[in-house]
Amino acid sequence: MEVAPFGESSFTTYLRSMPEDLDLLITASHPPGVFTIYNQLQDLSDVNPDYVIGRSDAKLSANALGDSVTEGFIAQTQPDPFSDRYAEVGQRYYDETGEWFGVLNAVGYVVGDLVGAAIEDAGEANPVSVAESIRNIELDTLFASPIQYTEWGELENLVQLMVGFESGTPEYYPDGSVQLTEQFRSEPLPAYDPSSDILS
Repeated sequence: MEVAPFGESSFTTYLRSMPEDLDLLITASHPPGVFTIYNQLQDLSDVNPDYVIGRSDAKLSANALGDSVTEGFIAQTQPDPFSDRYAEVGQRYYDETGEWFGVLNAVGYVVGDLVGAAIEDAGEANPVSVAESIRNIELDTLFASPIQYTEWGELENLVQLMVGFESGTPEYYPDGSVQLTEQFRSEPLPAYDPSSDILS
């Protein structure tokens, strides 16, 4: 592991200190350095991981990195861009805006869907009633698993996806130059339990 100071823009020295047989490079910053690290990595012949993952939206990654995003960059997502429902909403979004329906767009859509379903369940828009409905809801959305919460507000049984990129276009965005490929899909994950983290 290497840690660069805040504001660093040159990561070549850090990258060269990595092992030569690196399978996966995790660029754990929230973007600013992710794309810079990836671009600088492309210029190094002695460091060549199979995959690079950075905490970033797939649409933002593709727009920022261009064609090089297909050379092993991986993004994380909770919405499932491979589902029929996602494609249907993505098509409607394209028809109305002419834009790519990315996973951050999908998260916004899910939030609206969740609040709307909670208001309908509560029978009113009172914030206390809506919050109570959300705590008890199980809702199929564009996420890879139904939304359901623990009593302390963590998502339960969340499925995480890792997506890669290849040349082509998704059916619901014919103007694109890359499409997503599923690299990894987790089993439903248990929610974080704060009581298991008791300090002694």
